[in-house]
Amino acid sequence: MRSWLVDIDGPVHVADFGGTGPTVILLHGLGGSHANWLAVGARLTRMGRVLCPDLPGFGRTRLAGRKSSLEANERLVNRLLDLMGRPPAILVGNSMGATIALRLAAAHPLRIAALALMAPWVPLPRAAHAAAADPALRTILESPSAVRALLRAQGTRTPDATLRQIIKIGCVRPDRIPPEVLAAAHQIARERALLSRTEDGFAPAVSSLIEFTRHSDALPTSIGAIKASTLVMQGTEDRVVPPSVIQRLRQSRPDWTYHMLEGVGHVPQFEVPIQVADTIVDWAHNGYVPQAPAT
Repeated sequence: MRSWLVDIDGPVHVADFGGTGPTVILLHGLGGSHANWLAVGARLTRMGRVLCPDLPGFGRTRLAGRKSSLEANERLVNRLLDLMGRPPAILVGNSMGATIALRLAAAHPLRIAALALMAPWVPLPRAAHAAAADPALRTILESPSAVRALLRAQGTRTPDATLRQIIKIGCVRPDRIPPEVLAAAHQIARERALLSRTEDGFAPAVSSLIEFTRHSDALPTSIGAIKASTLVMQGTEDRVVPPSVIQRLRQSRPDWTYHMLEGVGHVPQFEVPIQVADTIVDWAHNGYVPQAPAT
């Protein structure tokens, strides 16, 4: 893997896993970075050229006057596709990243060939999100103002402690995270702490997600416009996105492919990266995704 910076209204750090063919963009979730995909990216080069941007306010990308909302990130990824010059693209996203991918595919259906979504946030009745198991998450979902209060309360935490808390919420078996991936995530968390306060990117991103999920009547219209072949995955032990998300997606788009990951939490690419990558590639090779040329 190599890294480079691209200018999209400011520098954006991009991890480049290589590969040839269609552009494959990996999109991390809240509090994440390209480190989330370190054990997955190289295996996905069987589908195309694999890139992973650190979204503004996360990883090695500073906000630099930009916003970290869903809308802003949707525009940024669209600009990255323009710079790569290889539409239609394949988007692979987890949590917030999956929601950004879904929104982009709905807004620009001809630009996206395929979607692989892990635990996407989608518009649901408020009661469904209130059913989330994690108490801290329920607090966040109750009100955008609770986000900053929670972060202020954790302001004395070290970057390592903050990352451990994120992993505790997102993973059922943290011991399954590859050691080199965990080490990279800790390193990036320390770098992030030196760049800016965590809440600079985190709180506005959460507020944007909350606002999006509150418009429960918007889901059929938004995903009905998606033309891309779509794979949806979710861990059976996800404590963040409730099972009703998958149920509602199945009702709205029964033509999509759904795959449950047994005994896995909210960040499958951390816990079972090989299973995640092989599931996506196998699905792609079954004719759902344009194939990369032989090398």
